[in-house]
Amino acid sequence: MSPDTRRILLKRLFQVTLGVALFVAAWHLTVTALHIPKYLVPVPLDVAKSFRTDRAVIASHVGFTLSAAAFGPAASSPVTG
Repeated sequence: MSPDTRRILLKRLFQVTLGVALFVAAWHLTVTALHIPKYLVPVPLDVAKSFRTDRAVIASHVGFTLSAAAFGPAASSPVTG
């Protein structure tokens, strides 16, 4: 990998990381400042904890959601014409 390519990849990685960090910070600050109840919009830390503790349940739901997203439109195409 050339130094220019490496520099571009590192710059892009930094930009994506900064973007995600800013999004998470804005999410946390908004939920906290507006006193939004946890059952409506949890803070990012609660979401991270849930991913950690309930990963098996989440993985099974992700599988179902992806299969529905893949096969739903295909199944409805003959019906809608």
